Amino acid sequence: MNKTDEFDRIKGYVEKDLLRTEETIFELVRTGNRTLSQSTLHLIKAGGKRIRPLLVLLCGRIYGELDERFYHLAACVELIHLSTLIHDDVVDNASLRRGSPSVNSIWGNKISVLSGDFIYSRVFLSLVNKIDNMQVLRALSRAAQLMSIGEIMQIENTGNIELSEQEYFQVVERKTAVFLSACCESAAILAQAPAEDICALRDYGNDLGYAFQIVDDTLDFVAETDQFGKTSFKDLEEGKITLPIIHLLTHSDEAHRNEVHSDGQIRQAVKNVIHGLSEDSASVIRQALRSSGSLVYAQTRALDFSNRAITNISGIVNGKAVESLKELSRWLVKRDW
Repeated sequence: MNKTDEFDRIKGYVEKDLLRTEETIFELVRTGNRTLSQSTLHLIKAGGKRIRPLLVLLCGRIYGELDERFYHLAACVELIHLSTLIHDDVVDNASLRRGSPSVNSIWGNKISVLSGDFIYSRVFLSLVNKIDNMQVLRALSRAAQLMSIGEIMQIENTGNIELSEQEYFQVVERKTAVFLSACCESAAILAQAPAEDICALRDYGNDLGYAFQIVDDTLDFVAETDQFGKTSFKDLEEGKITLPIIHLLTHSDEAHRNEVHSDGQIRQAVKNVIHGLSEDSASVIRQALRSSGSLVYAQTRALDFSNRAITNISGIVNGKAVESLKELSRWLVKRDW
């Protein structure tokens, strides 16, 4: 079974729920303003795996049938995610998103920022009017706040080749993990799950978020545009220092012992890519990442977090929904390296 088929099988358990969620997403962003409608629908129609709605629906399904509140919650978490992507592309001056022109490359930064703001406003209006649960609103509001802090922390460390692994994980926690955690937690709260289950699902989402971000960061060094919708080394060119590079810079002496490149050469190559000064530097880094075991190290850390996520929900009883969550965690770290 290939990875696409495997993911489709995971989604299959909540396939009808995902279709209802998709309808709700379009309903929530409907507006009479033509420009706003086109800009917001552009990224939605570009697709995506809908991981965050999937988490909401699977966590809710553990405790029985879903009502309209869950479809609104699943739509809201996806729209929060999409609004952050629109804003991120403005910050990064990105021209592509999911293999298609980004919103800012078509409509410009002003419309993009306002489109992201509009989506946010519709999300929290829906959370108040359709879900009306203060605990859910608190969990998602906290996550949205921390995501903004995480993005700022990442910007503050742009080009910082002295960034430590601990500092990297502090960014990952705020940028990614807290939101996946909130998706799971809010669904469990809405389903009136036992307190211990809410904690377990929150921890599952948190560890899944760490695994997800490590995989995404590592793919930056092996990705091709036709496969992942972005070019390789894009993150490093933007000055984002991620786990493979952190490990490489702290273990480059191992690469030197293997007679590949010296520590000074590797550090300079990293600086060159960040500043766009050398076409050969990417090849130097790619070779060193493999010879020093940095890619394997990142993959191992991702697997560790994936396994921790699975362990977190091992005590929750519900065959299909819980098993789908476990399969999702396994699938996540099987992406091509």
